[in-house]
Amino acid sequence: MKKLKRFAAVFITAAVTVCAALPVLAAPTVDKDKAVMDTANILSADTETYVTNLSIALQKECGAQIGVYTVEYIGNNTMEGYAYEVFNAWGLGDADKDNGVLFLMAPGEDNYWITRGSGVEKQLSVSTLNSIFDSYTEDNWVKGDYDACARQTAAALTERLCRQYGITMDVDAVGRGETYKNNSSGAGMVLIVFAILLVILLIIWLSTSKRRGPPPPPTGGGSGSNVANNLFWYSMGRSAGRRTRRPPPPPPPPPPRGGFGGPGPMGGPGNFRAGGGSTRGGGAGRPGGGFSSGPRPGGGFSGGMGGGIRSGGGSFRAGGGSTRGGGAGRR
Repeated sequence: MKKLKRFAAVFITAAVTVCAALPVLAAPTVDKDKAVMDTANILSADTETYVTNLSIALQKECGAQIGVYTVEYIGNNTMEGYAYEVFNAWGLGDADKDNGVLFLMAPGEDNYWITRGSGVEKQLSVSTLNSIFDSYTEDNWVKGDYDACARQTAAALTERLCRQYGITMDVDAVGRGETYKNNSSGAGMVLIVFAILLVILLIIWLSTSKRRGPPPPPTGGGSGSNVANNLFWYSMGRSAGRRTRRPPPPPPPPPPRGGFGGPGPMGGPGNFRAGGGSTRGGGAGRPGGGFSSGPRPGGGFSGGMGGGIRSGGGSFRAGGGSTRGGGAGRR
């Protein structure tokens, strides 16, 4: 019995020692108002802004979101398992579409991982993710250029999502905070304006053709008699068109002159004559009154056909999406 108790004590002590030696699982910490969580402190402020601009632009256009999360170590978890926890705690993407994407970077583990929501699993298949890694992620990772790694990977993911949702976007310009044009909406506006102009031209043509009168009869040849006949019918049509016009109304008679300050005869208005009074100014009116064709400060027309969309406008807020796990990584 004593030997059994001694063995149990040794076993418990060894188990505690082994558990203490294992790396502690780093619990993910997320901020739903940020598109980048750099807990490993390996990214610059410009890179965080770049990724945030891309995520906000996608959020406006289709509800998709891209999040970049960095952590030094993941403890005794796997990259896939840790990415799953971070994603669902963060809630990337639209809650109904589940179209969020997470790029997890763990420099202490020398590993990275991408997981996505079920709404974009087909567009961002494992083979597509591995292709992105080979083209944009791996070389920068080996060189230790984590800024370029995050920026180029996020840009490549944005391009794939734009293809899925039919969005036209200059991805790099959006990431830098510049203006881009959504050509798909601009094309629709062009068609609408063209149709309106076509209708206006048709109305003008119909109105002018009615005023021209009957057309001359067709000619059968080029003889002088035919030419004279054509001129005759043309003059008849012109004169007929002129006869249908109504003569202009006669000018109104001048108003009757009345007495000073009083009504004129037949109830007409009297003549006005200044009485020599004066004023010291004052009075009130509408500030900035009068007609001004120039734009108002801070105002003006901000839309327009194919108008630019400021990528840096608005703010990021996780949409409540989720993931079923999966994805791909370096190992």
